[in-house]
Amino acid sequence: DFFGGFRRFGTWFVVELLAGLLSFVGLLPGLFVLFLTGMIVAALDLDPDDTGPLPALIGLFSMLVMFAGWLAGAYIWFRTCIFVRQIIIETDCGPIEAFKRSWRLTRGHFWGLFGTFLLMMMLIYFAGAVTCGIGTLFVLPRGLLFWNTGYLFATGRRPVEPA
Repeated sequence: DFFGGFRRFGTWFVVELLAGLLSFVGLLPGLFVLFLTGMIVAALDLDPDDTGPLPALIGLFSMLVMFAGWLAGAYIWFRTCIFVRQIIIETDCGPIEAFKRSWRLTRGHFWGLFGTFLLMMMLIYFAGAVTCGIGTLFVLPRGLLFWNTGYLFATGRRPVEPA
């Protein structure tokens, strides 16, 4: 059935909304510190053009907190969202259960999966940049097949060998 995948549309929609929300939640601590920094600067009546150490330290602190929040958000997003689509297709479960299963599946393998993901994305973007986008049409599907193969290996199964 060609249109059989549409029965999962609601689940996919919720997954994408929650994944976007997870990305945003990681930025909240940094945004809070940025807001707090603005309040401190306004309360101390500091000159924005001041080159003294206090504005530099406040700016450095807010940047470090924003970066740490971004890293935490990226970690949580990667662990929960990287295999969620494959899990939904294979098990036909709901979005929360798929997030939990993805989290369990990536336990202990974060750095290997993350490095592989970065390498795969760099190759896809490089092929697209070198060929003015045309190479992406050929490399992206192979990258997705590569990632699906990684899912099969992560679940302890081997891909089917071509006949």
